Amino acid sequence: MSSPATTTAFELAGSTYEFKRRPAYIRETGSEFSLAFSVLLLLSGVYKLRLQSLGRQLQVRYEERLSERTRIARELHDTLLQSFQDWIFRFRLFAICFRRGPRTR
Repeated sequence: MSSPATTTAFELAGSTYEFKRRPAYIRETGSEFSLAFSVLLLLSGVYKLRLQSLGRQLQVRYEERLSERTRIARELHDTLLQSFQDWIFRFRLFAICFRRGPRTR
């Protein structure tokens, strides 16, 4: 017999049969399953962190766009309101001048 931890030899009537033993942590099928499960769990955790990071980036971009659109809408609203106020002022001025009649020199 050679080293008993890894290789064992049997001799039966002049024939030899050798087999190799795997280390103890690999021999159990549960350890293979737990290793695969651990790797999948790790990968799913990394994937979840990546999705959260992308979600935060998209939220920031959305808020930036929304604030810019709100600013533009306020400017347009203010400009439109000023235009209406200007027209109202002109119509009132015209009405006052029309009531008084033409100027005489």
